[in-house]
Amino acid sequence: MYSPLLLAFAPATFCLIAAALLGAVGLGARRFSDRATVTLSLGLLELTWLVKLLLLAGWFRPFGAFAGAVAVLAATLALGAALPGARARLLAAYDVVRQWRPRTSPAARPVRARDPFTLTAAALLAVAVLVYARSLVLALRLPPRDIDSLWYHLVAVAAWVRTGEMAPAIDNASKAGDLGWTIAAETYPRDTETVSAWLSVFTHDTTLVGLTQFPFLAMLFVATYGICRRFRATRGLALSASAAVVLAPTVVSQSYMAYNDIARAGVAVAVWHVLLMAYPEAADRGQALAPRTALLLTGALLALGMGVKAANGYLIPAVLVAGLVLRRASDPATRPGRVAGMAWVLGPALLLGSFWYLRTWLSWGSPTWPIAVGPFEGPATMHALLEQARPEEWRGEPMPLVVLRSWWAALGHVGDQHWYVQWTGQLGLVWLLVLLPAAAVLVVGALVRRRHTRAAFGVVLPLALGTLAAPGQWYSRYTMPLMAAGALALAVLMQAAVRRLPARRTAFLVPVATGLVLAVTCASLVGQLRYTTFQAEEDPKQRDYRALAEVLGQPERQRSLEGVWGTYRKVDLLPPGTRIAFCAEDTPQYWLPLVLIGRGYDRVLVDLGECRTPSRVPVLMKRLGADYLYTTPHSAIGSAVRRTAEETGLTYMPITRPGAPTGGLLQMFTLLPVPPAAVAAGPMAVGRS
Repeated sequence: MYSPLLLAFAPATFCLIAAALLGAVGLGARRFSDRATVTLSLGLLELTWLVKLLLLAGWFRPFGAFAGAVAVLAATLALGAALPGARARLLAAYDVVRQWRPRTSPAARPVRARDPFTLTAAALLAVAVLVYARSLVLALRLPPRDIDSLWYHLVAVAAWVRTGEMAPAIDNASKAGDLGWTIAAETYPRDTETVSAWLSVFTHDTTLVGLTQFPFLAMLFVATYGICRRFRATRGLALSASAAVVLAPTVVSQSYMAYNDIARAGVAVAVWHVLLMAYPEAADRGQALAPRTALLLTGALLALGMGVKAANGYLIPAVLVAGLVLRRASDPATRPGRVAGMAWVLGPALLLGSFWYLRTWLSWGSPTWPIAVGPFEGPATMHALLEQARPEEWRGEPMPLVVLRSWWAALGHVGDQHWYVQWTGQLGLVWLLVLLPAAAVLVVGALVRRRHTRAAFGVVLPLALGTLAAPGQWYSRYTMPLMAAGALALAVLMQAAVRRLPARRTAFLVPVATGLVLAVTCASLVGQLRYTTFQAEEDPKQRDYRALAEVLGQPERQRSLEGVWGTYRKVDLLPPGTRIAFCAEDTPQYWLPLVLIGRGYDRVLVDLGECRTPSRVPVLMKRLGADYLYTTPHSAIGSAVRRTAEETGLTYMPITRPGAPTGGLLQMFTLLPVPPAAVAAGPMAVGRS
C-alpha cells in the first residue's frame, strides 16, 4: 500500500511546512494564532503555486515535486537572510528556541486570571478530536466514493499525475454534445485539486486524496480562533467557538472527501483574520504583520479562494468594505490610506486569482465555461443548476424565505440519515439555535446601541453577506463561512457578558451556555455518526456504524472494493494506458469518470465528439486510438451500439453482474479481437488476447 515513493512525501511536505513557518516568523507574525494562520496561508499558497508551475513546466513527477519543495525552502531561507527585518526576526526566534527550558517550578509560571470557558473548550475539543479521528481513519482506510470527487475533482488530478504536465483531463474534449459536470474537470478553478495532486504524485494513486481538505479544515479552525482572540476573547472561549464551527454537520461529513467547500470556507475566514492584522487596534501595535504585508497577503488569500471556487469572488467587495470599517477603528500610527489599502488587496487578488479563468477563457472561449455569466456564454446557468437541487416545494419562493427554511430544516434532521451533500439543514442546530441568534443580537446591538461595531460591521456582517451573495444561499455546504461569523458573534457577546456580570451570575451563565452548545452540537452529529452519509448505490455495505466498523477492519484488498469500486472491479483489470472512448451525446457521469480512469490514474478518457450513428463509432475510435467504448445502456446511442455491435465490429464486454448496485450505468465494448470464451471472462481476457 505504501510505496517507497510515499516515503518522499513526508520530507517534501515538511520542507513546505518549514518554509511557511519561517515565512510567518520572518514576516513578523508574533501571536500564536496569527502565526498559525499565516503559516497555513503561506503553506497552501506555496503548495498550489508550486504544483501549477511544475505542471506548466512538465516536471510534475515525484523527483520534480521533491526538488521543488526543497527549492521553496531554500528560497525562503535565502530571502530571510537577505532582508534585514526578516533576518532579525528569524534570529530572535532562533534564540528563543535555543534558550527555551521547561519550567520546573510552579512559581515560575505567570499568574493568569481564571478562564471560565476552559471546561467548555475541553468538552468541545474532546468531541472534535473524536469526530476527526474517525474522519482521518475513513480518509486513509477507504477508497474515494463521493460523487463529485469521482465525477470531476479527481479526473483533473488523474491527468496531471499520469502525464506530469497540465494535460487535458479528457483527450479531445470539445463543446460538442452534453458533457455535463464531467467537463468541470477541465474548466473549473482547481486550486484544491492541486492539493489532491500533491497527495497523489508520490503514490500515483488515490491513497491519500481523502486528506485533501484537512489543511483547509485546520485553517478554518485556527482562523476562527485567531479572529476571536483579536476581539479579546479568552483562549477557552475562542477554542470553544472554533470547535463549534468545525463540528457543523456539513463540515464533518465532507472532511474526508476531495471536495472544495471546506477549502472555500477556510480560505474565506483566513482572509478576515489577516485583514484584522492589517488594521490592528492601538493596543496591538507591533504584534502583527506590517499593514502592507498583511494587505498583500489578504489579496493573495482572496486569489487562492477564487482558485478554489468562483463563488469566493463575491467576497471581494465585502472585504473592501470591511477594510474601510476596520481602518476607522485601527491604530492611526500604522493604518494605510484608503485607496492604497484597497489597491494592495485587489492587485494580488486579481493578478494571482485569474490563473484558471484565463486558461479556461483561452481554451473554451469563456472564463466560466460551462456556466453563462454576464457577457460570457455557456450551456447552463448557475441559477438553473441550483434550482434543480432546490426542494420542489420551495421553488418560486423568495430567496430569504428559502434560506430561512433551509436553516430551520436542521430541526427535522436530528438523528436522521442524510447524504453528505444534503442541501438543507446541515449547518446544524448550533447555527440555528445559538450562532444565528448571536449574530442577529450583535448586529442589532451595533446598529441601535453602537456596541461592538468593529466586530459587527468589520467581520460578522460582511463575511455573512459576502457568503450569502453567492448563488446557492440555501445550500448548506456553500455557506460554511456563516458558522465562523456566528461563532465570532457568540464569542464577543459571551466575553462582554462575563466582564459585565457579577461572578455569581457568570457562574450560572457559563455552564448553561456550555451545556446548550455541547447538546445541540452533538445532537446534530448523531445521524451521520450512527448511519452512513452515502446513498445506497454509492456504498451498499455501510448502512450503520457497526457495518462501517466491520468494513474498516477488513484487509486492504476487501476495503478497496467498497462503494462503486466493487461493482466495477472488472474495469480495473484493463491494462495501464487503455484509452476508453465515449460519445459526446453519452458522457460518463456521476461516479463513472474516475471508475473508468482507475484509482491508479492509468487509463485515459477520450471524447469522440458526437457519434450520431453506430457505424461512425469504430471509425472515430480508430482515428483517436481508442480500443474500448463506454456507453450508458439505456441511452439512444448506447442501445443502438448494442443492437448493431456485430455489424460494426464491436464486441460487448460484460462488466457488472445483473442487478448490481449502479451496474446499469455502464456498458463497454471493444474493437480488439476477442476469443468467444474471453467475452464472459471480461476485460482481463481481452487485454491478454
